[in-house]
Amino acid sequence: MGDGVRLDQVALAAPGPTVTHTLAPGEFATVLGPAGAGKTRLLRAIAGLERPAQGRIKRAAEAIYVSPDALPRRVRVESLAGRGAGAQEWLLATRLWEQRREIAADLTSSARAAAALLAALASPSPILLLDDVLDRLDPWVSADILPVLSQAQAQARIIVAAVHRAEWAEIADFVLVLAAGCPRYAGSALALRELGRETAVRVSTHRQAGVRPLVEPFEISFEETPDGLQIRAREGQRLTADLLREGYGNLEAMVVSPPRLIDGLRRVIP
Repeated sequence: MGDGVRLDQVALAAPGPTVTHTLAPGEFATVLGPAGAGKTRLLRAIAGLERPAQGRIKRAAEAIYVSPDALPRRVRVESLAGRGAGAQEWLLATRLWEQRREIAADLTSSARAAAALLAALASPSPILLLDDVLDRLDPWVSADILPVLSQAQAQARIIVAAVHRAEWAEIADFVLVLAAGCPRYAGSALALRELGRETAVRVSTHRQAGVRPLVEPFEISFEETPDGLQIRAREGQRLTADLLREGYGNLEAMVVSPPRLIDGLRRVIP
């Protein structure tokens, strides 16, 4: 297992499919799924606070589990930051510097999420479990903490975040999708995106006879439009490259719409 977290045939419901994966030091993983899918339970199981219904979870080190709703109401923000070398940097990155003397009960929802993240970053644990933290951050705070998360990864810390928003999965090294306590997908964001709809290529041309031979070798579907062709293809990147390379003189314009991760999610969980 090394210094990571090992999920060995794990699921939160039985019987049903399981997931086996090792989270390596420096890895950023996201856990997605609808409400009640088991995201919180999985993070708590990784922390050792609950047991999975199937399989085993092994950690090489202690993990810290944080949630905005689990913060003590009377705790002050500055005490969460601690007195370590990164305290001021984390307070600034989470935009909590001016609120550092306030208590958690007086913070907005976004600020409480930032405070929970602050507590995780300031802990000595190499395994950070963030439950409903990243989703609650205001957009400008989200942008500011990206370098902080990257720095934590560079320090070989493992980050596992339970999220609803697909954009966090886009930047993850590993994506786990849950439904009813069981995994529906486990793998990379790229592979999940490719499960979505085909790449759409809209070609504006009045010389279809010159374009059709270029697209026929691909597994495609297309329809004629007043301006040209609407093409859908699994190998959208190769198709686009061939059209750009060989279609000179036949193309007036081309708009490419690649598959989106949200489309892959909708296919995994309709």
